[in-house]
Amino acid sequence: MRSPIWEPFSLKFQGFEENSMLLRVCQHVSTGPRTMSLVGYLSVGLSLFLSGPHLVWAWQQEVKSDLAPPIAVTAVPLGTAPTETPPTPTSTRPSANAGPVVDVESTAQEQTQATLRHGLQIEPVAVTITDVRVSTFQDIAPGTTSTDELSTRLGQPQATTTRNNKPVQIFQVGPFPRVEFLLDQEMVVEIAIHLSAPTPAKVISQQLDIARFIPAAQFDAAGEIVGTIYPERGVRFEFVNGNIDQVERIVLQPIEATPFVARAEQNDTYDYRLQLADLRYAQRLEPDNTKAIWLESILLQQMGKYGQSLALSQQAFEITKDPEFSLTYAESLLANEEYQQASDKAGVIAANQNLPPLLRARAEIVLGNAAASGPLRNFERAIEHHLMAIRLASQLEASPEISLRRAALRILVQAHLACALDVARGNWQRKSDVVPKWLASAREISVRYLQETNGSPLIELQIHDTALAVAAELDGLLDPTTSLQQMSGRCQTVMNQFDDALHKQQIQWQLAAALFNAARAARSRGDLAQAREWGERATVLFQLGGAHRDPTPARQYLQARAHFLVGTLYAIPENKHLQATRWYEQAVQQFPETLPPSASHEIGIHGERLVSMGISFWAIGDSQRAVALTQTGMEQMEQAVQTGFLPPAAMAVAYRNLAAMHRELGNADTAATFTGKAEQAR
Repeated sequence: MRSPIWEPFSLKFQGFEENSMLLRVCQHVSTGPRTMSLVGYLSVGLSLFLSGPHLVWAWQQEVKSDLAPPIAVTAVPLGTAPTETPPTPTSTRPSANAGPVVDVESTAQEQTQATLRHGLQIEPVAVTITDVRVSTFQDIAPGTTSTDELSTRLGQPQATTTRNNKPVQIFQVGPFPRVEFLLDQEMVVEIAIHLSAPTPAKVISQQLDIARFIPAAQFDAAGEIVGTIYPERGVRFEFVNGNIDQVERIVLQPIEATPFVARAEQNDTYDYRLQLADLRYAQRLEPDNTKAIWLESILLQQMGKYGQSLALSQQAFEITKDPEFSLTYAESLLANEEYQQASDKAGVIAANQNLPPLLRARAEIVLGNAAASGPLRNFERAIEHHLMAIRLASQLEASPEISLRRAALRILVQAHLACALDVARGNWQRKSDVVPKWLASAREISVRYLQETNGSPLIELQIHDTALAVAAELDGLLDPTTSLQQMSGRCQTVMNQFDDALHKQQIQWQLAAALFNAARAARSRGDLAQAREWGERATVLFQLGGAHRDPTPARQYLQARAHFLVGTLYAIPENKHLQATRWYEQAVQQFPETLPPSASHEIGIHGERLVSMGISFWAIGDSQRAVALTQTGMEQMEQAVQTGFLPPAAMAVAYRNLAAMHRELGNADTAATFTGKAEQAR
């Protein structure tokens, strides 16, 4: 039985830090096997017949500790690469008009010390792909050498055959018993060199001077690795059956987009720079390569580049109308808080029973998240969609196909976490009993996901993050300490494992959100000192981790709330209003002019924040700022009363504060007006 409607609005001096953590379901790009070992020993002769220009990846030279100022991720010479230079996080908070000088640490010193205590500034280094050329055999280059030129160089073939209705000329050349030249429209399009004996892949890659490059794996229909390809040279190794080290054929092909896309998709180090470089180079080679466009949109969404992600996901969808691309488009719309459009797109997919169950399950998650985070905040509908996602994904959680089982278990974890948030944020009874059960189920499924399918360890961050978001929603009923310790430890492990600065910034952002929620929960539990410490750390990491994220209203709102929370923790227990106003200054600067759609229901809460900040500015003698903030807060609270988000009685404090301020300033008539309004609101 559902509890009576919960009334969250009771005016407090310190304002509210409330409900705004949007569960974002991130899709990891990699779907294939994650690791591959290429080892081998010496052999001779191969390099005499194969030639390929020496390639140096820019990133291998540039990733050093003494780098120049940061530059944006780009794939040279791709013309569409971004050129912006990310700003260096500021170390100074603007100070309030505080009247007499007080002997306290400067804002700059405080911020510098906070950075040293709580976070490391990480700057990304550009990745460039600048030297990509086809490899040749006896000066014969696939994609450029004609059939006549082939005959001139090698004479008549020993045999001919066909493959896929295309002619193949076969030669014996030097130590190679069989060299096949696939022809198409009087042009050599592929060269397959059969080795006299299987040779270790490492040996061949060293002799061809391509060992420094990262290959992409190639799979058969069953998902088994059958070869690798080096995208920069169009060199493909085909393995002996069942042995991913021994090469039996070397295939040369033109430089194509597909290998670059495959390498980006298989990147198991989550290096956003390398992935973006590959995907953008692929689009340079093939501008309408929808898979490259689609994967880039997913990466950009994970990085907080929601505007670019939305444009690319829409582009990929419009080219092919593929349901997978349509769902990614819906997920991008959701990330951009376009809730109705996201629901419309996802609803079409969820209702189509001819589509795969896992695709429909992901669509149900989008529908549930849109219902929970949109302006209507319909948690009953949200949990219905999330439960449907669980039912659909459960059909494949025991699939013998590892990739399907991995995807199903990942969706199950995400859906269980979403249900935990739905219950925590909604009007339900026994929330403190029910929510931990949803979290426990998510953890159990994640163990299977990691152990049975070699799934991404990053899912643990999502679990800890959700546990802390739930703790913040339950008004102190759950202790956040253990979850935060686990989250911090896991983040540190990830930061140590991966080199990519962009990915590290994403981890910093996640940890910042977790710290903010932990601070909210600690404050609700009365642990104000701990709440302030965690809140300060959150503001630093938001700044560091948000350096390359879009300055969306949602991002600005989240960061502003963190600064406001810290300010209240100086103002309330210790009456340190000067310190509080420094944090409030940051909050005021960051609060968007219009609340994001996900927070439109918080207009009354936001008004209360402004009223609370006005008290501290009044206390330090900045009466002009105090009146302005209180007046603006009062107006927003009045809008909340008109729309039903605040009861009329909540206006009394704002009116009384304005009456007292105007009375002190000598505005007797204005003070009397607000006194009358306060009496009416009681």
